Amino acid sequence: GGASWNPGGMFQFEINDTAGIAGGGLDGLGWDLVTIDDGAGTGKLDLTGLSAADPFEIHVVSLDGAAPGAIANFNPTVPYDWVFVTYDELVDDYFHPSLFVVNASGFSNGMGQGHYTVTQMGGGLAVSFIPEPGTLIMALSALALLLCRRRRK
Repeated sequence: GGASWNPGGMFQFEINDTAGIAGGGLDGLGWDLVTIDDGAGTGKLDLTGLSAADPFEIHVVSLDGAAPGAIANFNPTVPYDWVFVTYDELVDDYFHPSLFVVNASGFSNGMGQGHYTVTQMGGGLAVSFIPEPGTLIMALSALALLLCRRRRK
């Protein structure tokens, strides 16, 4: 068993809390999760029909609870990886971020100069938020400065 994602296909990825869990858990806080599992450990995801010229679309939609709005606990200077699909096998290990177009027009929180992409993480794919590189570099520089000052004392 498994699933094939084809050109022109679309997945609406909804998230309401970055501190929640994949699948939302009992309290409903978190983000969408699709599990491709046939019960025999052979749940396959097939992306081989996709290409950079014919990608699959991921629409990122932020929710305030269950309604459209800003998500809780989002910081645009922090990178995030939200696994949205898990599988037992990726057919032919065929993956590249260019197989996906991420549309964040439904995301209400400010993103600064950050952007979204799709990444492969173990037995799954994640919607990943990558903050503006300059913001991340400044945060790491500040941390390094604090550590240096701490050592001197």
